[in-house]
Amino acid sequence: MRKTHHDPTAPENQKQVELADIFRLYGDDYRRSRAVSYEQLKVMHHIEICR
Repeated sequence: MRKTHHDPTAPENQKQVELADIFRLYGDDYRRSRAVSYEQLKVMHHIEICR
């Protein structure tokens, strides 16, 4: 079962943003513009493919 943080101030029909969503949108640009270690790359990749 998927658990997400519930924000009581957010409208019920609004999707909760997850870290994986942010990594999928901005991860490539982030990796291109910064020195990222192999371990960080692995973690980011695993978060991106989660769910």
